[in-house]
Amino acid sequence: MTDQKMYSVIERFRQLPALVRKGLTVFFGLCGLLVLLDLALTKHGEHWWNFFGFTCLFGFVACVVLVLIASWMRKPLMRDERYYDHKPEPGLGPKSK
Repeated sequence: MTDQKMYSVIERFRQLPALVRKGLTVFFGLCGLLVLLDLALTKHGEHWWNFFGFTCLFGFVACVVLVLIASWMRKPLMRDERYYDHKPEPGLGPKSK
């Protein structure tokens, strides 16, 4: 990454609203803490998923798979734009007294 691009990222971060900056700082701080805990904590048992960063990788892949499945499900489940604007024909709706 060149110095100009890095400067651009830092400037764009500084231009964000204060609450967004604080939220991003807390988010990335927690991500860093979780990486350090993954290094420090002892994993129990001899399993193939005990390698460093497995939980992060698993979470990312699961999130991507959920988004892809949801986008595929949207096509058959999607309704017409005016689906709820449809007015029933006389005599087909609930009977009124």
